[in-house]
Amino acid sequence: MLVDSTIASIKPLPRRPHWVRLTLSDRSTLNLHESRCVDLILRPGRTLDSAALTAVRDAAAVDALKHRALRLLARRAHSRLQVRDKLAPHAAEERHLLAALDELEHAGLIDDRAFASLLLASEASRGPARAHIARAKLQRAGLDPAAIDAADPHPADPLTEARALVRQRLRPADRERPLKAAARLYRLLASRGFDEDTARSAVESVLGTIEHDHSD
Repeated sequence: MLVDSTIASIKPLPRRPHWVRLTLSDRSTLNLHESRCVDLILRPGRTLDSAALTAVRDAAAVDALKHRALRLLARRAHSRLQVRDKLAPHAAEERHLLAALDELEHAGLIDDRAFASLLLASEASRGPARAHIARAKLQRAGLDPAAIDAADPHPADPLTEARALVRQRLRPADRERPLKAAARLYRLLASRGFDEDTARSAVESVLGTIEHDHSD
């Protein structure tokens, strides 16, 4: 049982702007974002009852997770599920993890729809057949099909994308060696996540056109 939970001091945390270190009269410390001092009405000399102390400790745990998440998000965008997976090993309690994620989402720092739009645009800029790959990546990142459709309301047909990629990767020598070209293109489409039927249809349709043109 806690005998004394009076706040002895609140001081800026070195090398972490906008953070403070709260020291209790038992010499234990808690690191918090300075905004919590306003939210929780924290000031030196205040005596914290059990509920107030629990709220401060919960806030410190949530802030620690958010700080870790912000360093992650500073490198690149992540989906909520990706951030959750990264933070989970560092969360002592599930409720702290969920609170951190909700606060990050409320602040717009985690936005699955924006994440989806960014990834789709990035992949589309890299050439044909990338939207198909982007949608697969988004599914692996934990976005449900409805969220993906909201970010990409007019998804390209996989066969159309596959044909576009085949046409892009055709070589002049493929006219003379269609079987060898087909094998290479099948491997390419498989590596990009196209299923077997789509890959076969795309390769056969494009190579068939080439063979017809060549025979003429």
